[in-house]
Amino acid sequence: MSCNPAIDPDCSTGDAVDAIETVIAPRARDLGGFEVHRTLPAPRL
Repeated sequence: MSCNPAIDPDCSTGDAVDAIETVIAPRARDLGGFEVHRTLPAPRL
């Protein structure tokens, strides 16, 4: 058995954050006590 320690994720700040162009938020739907979130592709506006 091998042990591979995880590297702590590096949170970017500054210029890397500005590279995000669009944030896509999923819509929540309730299916009778079970909530799902889905994101569907759509044409660009």
